[in-house]
Amino acid sequence: MEKIDKKQIFIHKKNLINNYNIIREKSGNSEIMSVIKGDAYGHGIQECMDVLKKSGCRHFYVARLEDAIDLRKKHKDNTDIYLLSGTTSTETCKLLNKFKITPIINNLSQLEIITKYSDSINIILHFDTGMNRLGFKFSEINLIKGMINLNNIKFLMTHLSSADEKNLKECRSQLSEIKKINHFFKKPLSIANSSGIFLGKAFHLNYV
Repeated sequence: MEKIDKKQIFIHKKNLINNYNIIREKSGNSEIMSVIKGDAYGHGIQECMDVLKKSGCRHFYVARLEDAIDLRKKHKDNTDIYLLSGTTSTETCKLLNKFKITPIINNLSQLEIITKYSDSINIILHFDTGMNRLGFKFSEINLIKGMINLNNIKFLMTHLSSADEKNLKECRSQLSEIKKINHFFKKPLSIANSSGIFLGKAFHLNYV
């Protein structure tokens, strides 16, 4: 038998649809945000978005501005595309505005850039409640409120640090923290990553 040197990976779209339907069933009335960064983790960003859209998903996270723009050029309807890396310059803000991409704002520097560019671009505020990687701190809330039109905040998000380890004590602490933060904003919330969805309804909130 002839030896085949080239390695191949076969992606089964039916399995992706099945996985999405499992998440939809688990997450109840919460909106599902599909993370398709890194070329959908190597599965093909355009292909995965097409499949997920047909399954009912309308919210997509990407990490690179180039990916967000490429997706928007193909999907010009009411699909929401979110940029996890936020913004770094006025030029980036112009592109976000032009292609209707919603940035995740992770720190005061990014917030200053976006507010100086425009007071009408919708954003998501990312708070650090225990991941200790990205996001605003509780102590920065007053600074944030002094810089921004609160009507432009679509929702608040945070990231569970131990959901895959089923560390419920830590997860519940983060859930309590983001709710405490939201007393100052009164916005929809997102905390559940993939593993967090399986922790139960209390973690589903508005977006998963």
